[in-house]
Amino acid sequence: MAGESTLTDLDGADIKGNFEAQTRTIFALMDQTLKRAGGSLNDVVTMTVFLTDANNSATFAKIRKEVFGEKGLPGSAQITIKDLAYPGLVVEVQAVAVVGDECGKGASCLPAGASAPR
Repeated sequence: MAGESTLTDLDGADIKGNFEAQTRTIFALMDQTLKRAGGSLNDVVTMTVFLTDANNSATFAKIRKEVFGEKGLPGSAQITIKDLAYPGLVVEVQAVAVVGDECGKGASCLPAGASAPR
């Protein structure tokens, strides 16, 4: 998913400058997008997070743990930048999700007739 950011929550309320509200709304929007593709946030394998204030790192980590659970945390990189595209944006999340992949769920991930490398 390309960079997800927002200045309003799911009810349309203004959340400019509100790091926690923007982060929670971004995850909700990402989940909606993934559900339309037949997946969920559980399918996210990695994300890049852009913060305008490094002091928000701990808050982001706390919310990420709430959203993904202790064991389901995707790989993550955080980058602190001066500004985002619009005034009032304080966080943006770019993510990669794998939807519908059966590898690791008991099914073979190798092409028919192939053997695992030794």
